[in-house]
Amino acid sequence: GNDESIPANSLIMGSTITVGLIYDRIMMFGWMGDSPIFRFSKFGWERLNFNDNESTARLLAGMLLEASSSEGSNALTRCVGGHYYREPCIEMHFGYVTIEPDDCILICSDGIPDYIEPESYFSSHENSQMFYINSILKTYRNDPLIDSKALAGILISSANRVGGGFDNLSAIIIRMNPSLGNTERAYQHLYSLSHSKK
Repeated sequence: GNDESIPANSLIMGSTITVGLIYDRIMMFGWMGDSPIFRFSKFGWERLNFNDNESTARLLAGMLLEASSSEGSNALTRCVGGHYYREPCIEMHFGYVTIEPDDCILICSDGIPDYIEPESYFSSHENSQMFYINSILKTYRNDPLIDSKALAGILISSANRVGGGFDNLSAIIIRMNPSLGNTERAYQHLYSLSHSKK
């Protein structure tokens, strides 16, 4: 196509994409951009993906952590749209993880962790951000009136109160049913019932 109508120095917006599929306690996921995927378990929290941005590119090139976070570090290096509209095919990243009963998965825009922490000094530190998010998840973990959709709304409202109006805020929470138990144990029980002598 002819791109002459777009000025060379114009800002072209791009969008992130994050997808997930859970089957038989395995979560397969893919992403492009900087929307994080977190897992909260009895062992704590972990991030399952990485950012497609200048900061990550600088770290991979050997730059020190402090230097990699300088101006322009949040610029996306892979996304849907943006300058990638010229590409016939854009490759996504993929990963997978085993999900245990009582685990909680959070897929969200980067605005949720960026604005969840009210103390501006700590707001750029992922551990502090995740402490806040985890405390909200634990507060409502056993509340029968708060389902995953309502809990995602609480996270969005919390980030909005701190200043999330400066970024987009979206969240999906998946809470694994703790009563699912061990698949192998359930299979063995059913097998023993079907083969018991009458």
